[in-house]
Formats: sequence, C-alpha cells, structure tokens
Amino acid sequence: MNPMMTLGTIVTAVSLILCLIMAGDKERSPIGWFFGGTFLGGVGLIILSCLK
Repeated sequence: MNPMMTLGTIVTAVSLILCLIMAGDKERSPIGWFFGGTFLGGVGLIILSCLK
C-alpha cells in the first residue's frame, strides 16, 4: 500500500471523527459534518473550527 494513501486515509478518519464531536459541541448537524469531514478531510475540520 502506498504511504501517501495510508496517510490520507488516517487524516480523513481523524477529521470525520473530530467533525462529529465539534459539530455536536457547536450545535451544528453532526450527520452533515460527518459527510463534510469525509469529503473535505482536513479542510472540513478547518471550516468547522472557524464557525461560531
């Protein structure tokens, strides 16, 4: 398996879990941000952390 592919999979998994947790804390839709973390990866996590 390619090391970059492994790193990308790990980053995506961590970001979707953190998006779920952060969305619940910020009273946002956890299911919506689950998909945001899945498709956007670390960028979705950055976007969610910038929201009020």
